[in-house]
Amino acid sequence: MTQTPSPLADTLSPKRLNLILFTILSLFPLIGMGIDLLAPSLPAMSIALEASSSITKNLIASYMVGYVSGNFFIGLLTDCLGRRKVFTISLFLFVLASVTSIFTTSLFLLLLLRFIQGLTFGAAGVVSRAIFSDILPLKRLIQLAPTMAGLWGIGPVIGPAIGGYLQFYFGWQACYVFFAIYGLLVFLGAYFFIPETGNNPLPFNSRQIKQNVLTVVKCRHFMGIGIAMGLTYASIITFHVLCPFLLQEIFHQSVVQYGHIALSMGIFFLINTFACRYALKYSTPERIIQYLLIGSFIILFLCLLLSLLYAGSLALVLIASYFAFMTSAFVYPCGLARCSSMLRSVAGTNAAVMMLLASGITAVVSYLLSFIQANTPAKLISVYVVLTVLGLMAKTVLFKKTSVIEEMER
Repeated sequence: MTQTPSPLADTLSPKRLNLILFTILSLFPLIGMGIDLLAPSLPAMSIALEASSSITKNLIASYMVGYVSGNFFIGLLTDCLGRRKVFTISLFLFVLASVTSIFTTSLFLLLLLRFIQGLTFGAAGVVSRAIFSDILPLKRLIQLAPTMAGLWGIGPVIGPAIGGYLQFYFGWQACYVFFAIYGLLVFLGAYFFIPETGNNPLPFNSRQIKQNVLTVVKCRHFMGIGIAMGLTYASIITFHVLCPFLLQEIFHQSVVQYGHIALSMGIFFLINTFACRYALKYSTPERIIQYLLIGSFIILFLCLLLSLLYAGSLALVLIASYFAFMTSAFVYPCGLARCSSMLRSVAGTNAAVMMLLASGITAVVSYLLSFIQANTPAKLISVYVVLTVLGLMAKTVLFKKTSVIEEMER
């Protein structure tokens, strides 16, 4: 049975609908900065907190574990708890965690607070997608996916540059001040403009939740897309976890120079999300994902071979990273568009499982990266190659040629 938007969608005026969309979409750049804003400060935080670089990198892993947990567990409960309540409480707790982080010098507490930041952002992110599914028709929902990815992509564009300047002039605590102020503004917008959009919130039923999860997990096409999304996004996380140390310590780039390089990566990502939106007019998400993964593998493998011959080449690091960002800029919004359009009868569970796959894979990768000392371009590019190969394998094994329309109508 095809799910239609909730009855509330018919009562919303165009002005009110635009306010809801603006408020929620304004959160996406901040979610995109959740990692990138703090990344330039990691080497400085290692010194200030008297911790090794491998431990400091766990500030990103801790955030990602929280993000996964918020996406999945809160996503499963949002059909029971209601959208508005979960969304506003999550934003409030994010602001509280950000303010607390400003005044602590305990690495253990910072790790815990980063987990809370990730948890609340994960919850807010998955609920925002459920709200869109509640109030938008299918066609507009698919059209909105590249816009969501593009706005999220603004975070990686401006986050490293802002974080680099904040670190250079004020220190790492300024990053948390930025988080707190931005988060507070979005919270106020959500509190005043977003109504409850859930279509008859359901009572908590563990058996029904389990059945909903199984419905989504058994869809191989859905699972293949979600895994590919996670693996390609993990390439961006790889850049932000390993490159601050590689560029600043091995290639002797300053924190501001790193910010400029990361800014260029983000701009490149953003441009390609708009290119993806154009490509979706002429091709299917599945075909775009296939071509990008194959093309990216070929380019990255060539970069890996060249990096073994030219171990001191910064250009190879940048070229490989640009292609990793480009692949994610196409695969992630294409996957988001397709997954959001499938299994709409269980929209909350759909969003929860989709983001569990995408962010869960990223969290595991970010943790594993803490054990890698990327002191040569070849090590960094090797990670890019492995992630791309795994994404291509997921596409090959799990995608099937059965009608996706059948899944969209379930």
